[in-house]
Amino acid sequence: MMASLRTLSLGLVASCLASTTTLACFDPRNQTRIFFASVPAEMASPVVASVRIVKLLEPRSGASYSGHARVEKVLRGTIKGDLIKVVTHPMSICDLPFRIGEAGIVVGSISYVEGNLPEFAALTESENQRLKREGATQ
Repeated sequence: MMASLRTLSLGLVASCLASTTTLACFDPRNQTRIFFASVPAEMASPVVASVRIVKLLEPRSGASYSGHARVEKVLRGTIKGDLIKVVTHPMSICDLPFRIGEAGIVVGSISYVEGNLPEFAALTESENQRLKREGATQ
């Protein structure tokens, strides 16, 4: 009984480690973040802004991470107000959370609901995705 339980446990561990999705996230270049290194000219996103995270929120159903951000500069599109709610939608298990005080360029779309902060649906990008995108434009 003990030997079969040990065999089952080892099989489960091996299958988890062999999963390409699991292994992909061990490489930091595959981990995705909401902050882009530069303004992606070739992406058709309606809104690009420089923001700073000021508060973390409990993610709602269907969102990976959520928080409030101060808009430091709008680089493309329009944002009504200087405080927005930033949400990320689960794209992969490689999504990294953002933290209070982090700042950078975010890319995505914004929606307005009366009585609430504007909600910015942020896209995410990994270093590998960025390198591929930048290589495609050169």
